[in-house]
Amino acid sequence: MRLTNSQSSRIGRAGKRKRDVAGVDVIYPEPTEEDAESPRKRPQTRLEVIDYSVAIDGEMDELTDVEVGIPIVLSRMWDEVPETGARLGRTGVADINTFRVSLPKVITVAQLHALYPHDPTFVDRELRECEAGGRVRRFVVNSGGDLIMLADEYHRKLAQSIEGAGEHAGVLRRFAQLVRERPADTRLSADDLERGGIDRAEASAVLAAGYLVLSGQPDAYYVSVPNIGSFLKLLTRLRTWIVRHLGRSQWKELLEKMLVERWVGGVKARWHDFRGVRLEWALMALKGEGYIEPFGTPAGRAWKLTGKR
Repeated sequence: MRLTNSQSSRIGRAGKRKRDVAGVDVIYPEPTEEDAESPRKRPQTRLEVIDYSVAIDGEMDELTDVEVGIPIVLSRMWDEVPETGARLGRTGVADINTFRVSLPKVITVAQLHALYPHDPTFVDRELRECEAGGRVRRFVVNSGGDLIMLADEYHRKLAQSIEGAGEHAGVLRRFAQLVRERPADTRLSADDLERGGIDRAEASAVLAAGYLVLSGQPDAYYVSVPNIGSFLKLLTRLRTWIVRHLGRSQWKELLEKMLVERWVGGVKARWHDFRGVRLEWALMALKGEGYIEPFGTPAGRAWKLTGKR
């Protein structure tokens, strides 16, 4: 489901800009005479379901190593930044590219579950093996589902941080050795750090670099990666947008093509707030989290809320 700039331009010219309850600017098509009556006042017909086992874009039919799945999900995250038509300007394009580069190459475990839907235990089983073998790094976050990234990418980023750490290079180097020795650990205590040659004062340097975050427990930290907060904020905004738009329907459902129209029509939201994230990437995340589910209709694929909060 690739969204083109031409789609965005056509819808943008034909519609009016409104601000939804989440504070996101969305451009809706001009209503026709048949639509003059408010849809909130008209009874809405429930979509006809012809298939509940409908596949989503990017779904894998064959089970492969999850190390293959991670780069697949990453490759589907961004739309190409348009040179014209999105009212971005040079500064806007530069800001989008800078933001994208700053994000860690993480995905949600939920996205892997959406990628491999035919065996619910496959992803968890494979991840345990990859984590124990030092091939995948897991990050626990307070907002819910865990994040993961390829361990090689994590250590490459850590090595870059060490190069620019100045007087703190030594403590980050010792931290890098510690997490290599404990590849499956998502949490480290102050005692764990001390055994790795990092005292409580030096732990603050690792916190400042973004490789540890406070866990909420005394003298305990979660292993992290820089700018993970920016990724989580982006995911939260995407989740809010999708849930709000599906929730506006009486039956909490919407044809995917109508969801796409709203997505490409909201130029400000799509490029300034979401930095050009692909809608299919966001739908995959929410499906894996259990917030939404797809189904087939005579008019094409549709999505509905599951009721999860």
